[in-house]
Amino acid sequence: MKKFSIITEHSETPNPEWLSIEYQIVDLVAKDRDFMVLMNADNEQDYMQTCFNQATDQTEGSYCLEVRIPMDNSFRHYQAFTDDAFKVIDEFSRFYKSKPLDTSWYRDITAEFNG
Repeated sequence: MKKFSIITEHSETPNPEWLSIEYQIVDLVAKDRDFMVLMNADNEQDYMQTCFNQATDQTEGSYCLEVRIPMDNSFRHYQAFTDDAFKVIDEFSRFYKSKPLDTSWYRDITAEFNG
């Protein structure tokens, strides 16, 4: 199993248990946090992140979800929006358990990172 770290604007927690990850996602709303990243401790190009958007002009969804998937000598970077906190938790759970993600509902934004 992969080793992970949780990164927020206030802290970094190595080797988190699943309940700690779930708590951090819920805490985004409760504590008005900016973001949370779940990063593979052995590969900084392998991560999932989310933030909760409270901006009134946000029309795509309250949660912005991004995932970077490493490939041979490169990566794919995907982004999705949802209002469903359970969907965010489910996606993080799949990532944490190294289960394949259904990227069909994500937008591929890899080009934004390639110059």
